[in-house]
Amino acid sequence: MKTLAIGLVGSPASGKSTIASDLQRRGFVYYSLSQTLRDVATILALDDNRKTLFGISSALREKFGDDILARRAKIWIESSGTQKVVIDSVRSPGEVRFLKTELGAFILGLSMPPEIRFRMLKERGRPGDPTTWQEFTNLINLEETDGSRVQAERCLELADAVIENDGLTSLTPKLDKILFTTMLEGNYTHREKL
Repeated sequence: MKTLAIGLVGSPASGKSTIASDLQRRGFVYYSLSQTLRDVATILALDDNRKTLFGISSALREKFGDDILARRAKIWIESSGTQKVVIDSVRSPGEVRFLKTELGAFILGLSMPPEIRFRMLKERGRPGDPTTWQEFTNLINLEETDGSRVQAERCLELADAVIENDGLTSLTPKLDKILFTTMLEGNYTHREKL
């Protein structure tokens, strides 16, 4: 049986973890592309803060290609025998293309206005998250520069559907619509925004 794979794309604090948790409650196994980066940081005895992980991801993508983390995910998925998987931390167009081509993954994007994302980042308080507006805009600029292989906005453009998250409304009804009327019926040849 073919694995049902959903890849999540979007900027930090756009709602990906919320959607991933919802999918896990529905029987999906969680896999984060960032786990490979954390594993490398551990092997190298480095902190796993955002700056370190960004440096490791850039080095890996430079040496092995933009889809290296997605290729690792495919190996894990195939060896685990997982039937339903949600793949988080998809951050490069190469990863999106690989997941679509090699796994037949449905790519779901999460979009949220920057001001709300900044507030959410501050509220969640993860180590390495920006604490000032300047740090936040620097992070966005770093990830979206032409030389960066991490391009959240470009990944959103390649998504099969995008959930617009206002930070106030439950994401579950929007996810339900995607799961039951868009994705499971195979009717996602057009880009849909919810």
